[in-house]
Amino acid sequence: MPPSQSTPLLRQPSYTASSPAPLPWPLLLPILLLRMADAATYMLIFPFITSYITSLHPPPTLIGFYTGLAEGCLMAVEAVCAVGWGWAGDRWGRKKCLVWGVAVAGTFGAVAGFGKSVGWVIFWRAMYGFTPTGVLTKTVVVEIAHPTNRARIFSIYSPAFSVGIIIGSLLGGELAGPARRVGQDWAWLQVYPDALAGDREWGFVSAKFGERRRLIGDRTMVVCVVAWSMLEEVSFRAAGVIEHSRKCQTKKDHGKDDEDETPVNKYKAIWRVPHFVHAVTIFCCNKSTHNLAGTFAFEGLFTIYTYTPIPLGGLGLPIRTIGLISSLSSLLYILVSPVLSPWLEARYGLKKSMLLTTGTMPLEALIVPVAQYAATLCLPGRGRGGGWGRAPTWVMLVIQVGMKNFHCMAWPQNDHLIYSVLDGYPRLVGSASAVVLIAGSRSQASASRCICQ
Repeated sequence: MPPSQSTPLLRQPSYTASSPAPLPWPLLLPILLLRMADAATYMLIFPFITSYITSLHPPPTLIGFYTGLAEGCLMAVEAVCAVGWGWAGDRWGRKKCLVWGVAVAGTFGAVAGFGKSVGWVIFWRAMYGFTPTGVLTKTVVVEIAHPTNRARIFSIYSPAFSVGIIIGSLLGGELAGPARRVGQDWAWLQVYPDALAGDREWGFVSAKFGERRRLIGDRTMVVCVVAWSMLEEVSFRAAGVIEHSRKCQTKKDHGKDDEDETPVNKYKAIWRVPHFVHAVTIFCCNKSTHNLAGTFAFEGLFTIYTYTPIPLGGLGLPIRTIGLISSLSSLLYILVSPVLSPWLEARYGLKKSMLLTTGTMPLEALIVPVAQYAATLCLPGRGRGGGWGRAPTWVMLVIQVGMKNFHCMAWPQNDHLIYSVLDGYPRLVGSASAVVLIAGSRSQASASRCICQ
């Protein structure tokens, strides 16, 4: 076709599934840092939360209740704030809300370690739910992605949370109760033994551990500075499809101009997006099953299942080995998911890939009794008189850990499914992220209640 006055001087690159758009690393890296910092701060308190609550001398029968109440309040505050963050990101921009929101929430996380009462711990732990990362990081990821590289970006975005979980667990265990290890007589560490782990969120503390002096830097401040310097206001700038997305957002889609829309109208418009309700329903079902079978059953009951003596139905493994298995499981997901998940989607499509990953959960559950039987083969009088050793147990554990990480790949695939139906509705992405977070919190609470019962 001959050129005309409407022909652009620079041809826009065309991307396909076989030739996807390159990953926008300068914009993606600060989002990954924010997600890792959020996960680390969330996980920081878990290694010492029970001892922390116990040191405040509540009734012994209520220690577990107060611990669960603190986490439940955090999820409730996060769900309540999700709607506000979705609106604020649209109103003032993702970058400003992300950086300032993370800075404020990091302060709340630091203050929680200075408690002298259970109410203090519960309140400030709940206030960390003010963090905007659950809504706005995913919103930015969607806006910087192109349909041809979205699967790969989500497969990288999801394991970043696991990296933060590992970092938070290590820091929480290392920095809790350090008064006996520091080389200086710091009275405040004697009064607030669990404050250093939280105080690492803000400020710099110079401490001498044994013969080594360490500068315990501020994670939140560093992440906020990096995010502020590297992030751009990417709202409605989805890579390579900016103008196309804007043209698709017409009065016909919403009934009025986007600039005149109120937050309430946006949330109403979300539910009118074709297939959005269906995608969110699938997400909630998968999240409930994932938390029930993957998170709580594996990370929670897995410790009991592997530590219980073999005659009582467990695997009889030492604590050090159990910790090593959990760490290697997280590392396996971090390394494999960014490669295997997008490959599955490219080869089989999103629908079949989700059927494969979620379909492993029933098989994974069936391995538990098989592993229990395999563990008994090392007992005298069983199998070859106990001559099998631990080999059958390790074979079953390797299979179970592998299947657990395979079904966890449904997590980025769920995100891909939801935001695929929002193509052409860029101004609804922020509000949709809030809806997804609220729905996910409700599903997670339901799974927690099932486990408790």
